[in-house]
Amino acid sequence: MNMKWIIFYCLLAISLSLEASNIYKYQDENGRWHYTDKPLAAKNVEAVDYKKTKDKESLFRLLTQEENNQHWVMAENKYYAPVQLSIKKSKAEKESQDWLIAPRSTQKIIPAAKGNNEFAYVWFMGDHKQKATAQEYALPIDVSLCPQISQSFNGKFSHQHPQSQFAVDIATNVGTTIKAAREGVVVGVKDDYALGGVDNFFMDKANFIQVYHEDGTWAIYAHILLGSAVVKSGDQVKAGDILAKSGSSGYSSGPHLHFVIQKNVGLKAESIPFQFKNSRGQLFTPFDGQNLCEI
Repeated sequence: MNMKWIIFYCLLAISLSLEASNIYKYQDENGRWHYTDKPLAAKNVEAVDYKKTKDKESLFRLLTQEENNQHWVMAENKYYAPVQLSIKKSKAEKESQDWLIAPRSTQKIIPAAKGNNEFAYVWFMGDHKQKATAQEYALPIDVSLCPQISQSFNGKFSHQHPQSQFAVDIATNVGTTIKAAREGVVVGVKDDYALGGVDNFFMDKANFIQVYHEDGTWAIYAHILLGSAVVKSGDQVKAGDILAKSGSSGYSSGPHLHFVIQKNVGLKAESIPFQFKNSRGQLFTPFDGQNLCEI
């Protein structure tokens, strides 16, 4: 979720649901395929049906509730992780108030005035006050397969933004088993998309599994294979537990696992550096071109 203030009019709850949609692919004069969600009047356009996963806002919403003849604004958090909520009591107000909404809970926030009550709010998963602790991360892919780091921290291809600056891409064959690198609770699963490519169209299409850790960080295992997730939101996993299989869904130039550790910083996700642990218990920082069967 981007940092964007949502205006709450007359205390109406926000709820987004599963929806069907179309994507279209077409070839340019050089024979390269492109993808769009806009229908085009061209002979070589092909339509592909798919269903979008539920939008993030459907797991967190504000609503009203009456208690002892008083109406209250309530925050409903369906995540298996805490959520930071920040509210401005009017659009013109500069200062905001913050709450931390516990996992799977509904919490009383502020009194609801009668009439045309209006305020603005933003929210994001994670406890922004928690400090990430130094952790040892197990390799999420079996080193006996000799996977290679195709892109590491500050990679020039796609690791230039705060969300992915400290990510690693591990090149591997489609269908390779992906394992949890650290203990945590599964808070997000998307494995409903089959296509991939390097058009900007694919930027938000990758399949993934998201695991929340006890120090307020979370791991994202991205580009997983269609239909391969063996966990669901709410599942507790330990390091080494099987999560899914590798693929090339979303913005991807080929089969690989995109692995990153993130936390809530200023109501947005930022990646943080980490180290893997090899079979001898030694810690190492991954680098471009590293062959993981030689560590």
